[in-house]
Formats: sequence, C-alpha cells, structure tokens
Amino acid sequence: MNPSLETKTVLVVEDDDATRALVARRLRRCGMQVTEASSAEEVAVSTAFDVVIADVHLPGMTGLDLAGALLAQHPGQPIVLMTGDPGEALAREALSRGPVGYLLKPFALETLEAAVEQAVAKQVPE
Repeated sequence: MNPSLETKTVLVVEDDDATRALVARRLRRCGMQVTEASSAEEVAVSTAFDVVIADVHLPGMTGLDLAGALLAQHPGQPIVLMTGDPGEALAREALSRGPVGYLLKPFALETLEAAVEQAVAKQVPE
C-alpha cells in the first residue's frame, strides 16, 4: 500500500465490468475512495476528484471527450486514460488534450498504481 494514495478520491470510468471492478478493487486496497461509472454520461463533471481514470473507448461520449469536459471544469484535474488500442496517433491525441497518464491494456496492477501516484504528484491546484 502506498501512503501517498491513501484517502485520495478516484473516479474509474470503464464500460467493461470486469476491468472496472479489478481497477477499483486495486485502488481501494491502496486506501483510495473509489467512485465507479460504466459510461461518461454517468459522470457529474462538476465534481472534482484527485484522479480520474477513464477508458478511451466508451459507449456514447468517449474518454477523450470526457477528459476535455473535466479539464474545462477543473483545469488541474489529473486524468489517466487507458485503452487496448495500441495506435500511436490515438496516444498522441489523448495526451495532447491534457491527461497526465496513458495506460495500454493489458497493464500490470503495479503499473496502474504507479500511473495514479504520478498523476497525484502532478496535480495542479485550481
């Protein structure tokens, strides 16, 4: 367990139930307070989290669009995008929008934890 992650709030937006449950369980074991959503439309963009983790490919509003909406409301919002799509163009587009992290599925849970820790460390106050 990483003490720098304890008590942090995280939103996990992932349409795959098993992946969302696995990510949420790991982050809860790190002491984080996890909110889960299966689509971007479920997310109240007015709410800020210490970190938002979102899949790029979501039904309806994409993870990229969600990142843009969150960053418009909360310019310092740390966001980690995850995808199973290995395309470099997608990675460049995602990172150009401001998210601080990008994970290619499948990833090790230790890699997830490191990405969240890095995102928290880069958090910019509003």
